[in-house]
Amino acid sequence: MKNLFILGVCLALLGGCTWSREKALQLSAENVKNVETAETMGVDLHRIWPYMSGAFAAVKGELNDTINKKVEALDEIYLDDGKPKDIASITQRDQGKGGTLWLWLIGSTATKSYRELAPSMFNLINLLGL
Repeated sequence: MKNLFILGVCLALLGGCTWSREKALQLSAENVKNVETAETMGVDLHRIWPYMSGAFAAVKGELNDTINKKVEALDEIYLDDGKPKDIASITQRDQGKGGTLWLWLIGSTATKSYRELAPSMFNLINLLGL
């Protein structure tokens, strides 16, 4: 009986190792996809940032300090005196940082817009009786 129990424990451990190995491979494959997405995003962001930077500059006084600091950080990564840097000069680390800052900016500006505009929109809906 004792030997059967030990055999059962060993089989369970081997099964757990197999499961862990499969999950590790799945995680690794997902990370490769994430890197490919980050590379594409880095190129796209390099292309659009000069325009987006101008848009953020136009409303700089309306934005909070945290958003403005993130915009300045993106400017440092992608621009040199207001002109786009050569993409070859931007490190992969900086492209990753730029992508993260961009995602943060999208979320923050969307949240800010919602908080400021939603009450007015709901009041308008009430006034219209909808």
